[in-house]
Amino acid sequence: KLGIPVIEDDLLPYDALNADEAFITSTSFCICPARSFNGKVIGDSPLPGPITSKLQQAFAEEVEYDFVEQYLRNL
Repeated sequence: KLGIPVIEDDLLPYDALNADEAFITSTSFCICPARSFNGKVIGDSPLPGPITSKLQQAFAEEVEYDFVEQYLRNL
């Protein structure tokens, strides 16, 4: 739907450290931006990055619930 290319593969530390941005997915956080990997900062854009933002927005629209607002409210 969003036209974002996806590659499903195992990642190496090199991949994470050279990424423009990263996120994790889980039941409780849904799509959560990741700032660092093994203590090293990932990318140089503010959080969430543009791809993560698009995914968060699209998922929130799909499920009709603003999960980002929910977890920010409970920090």
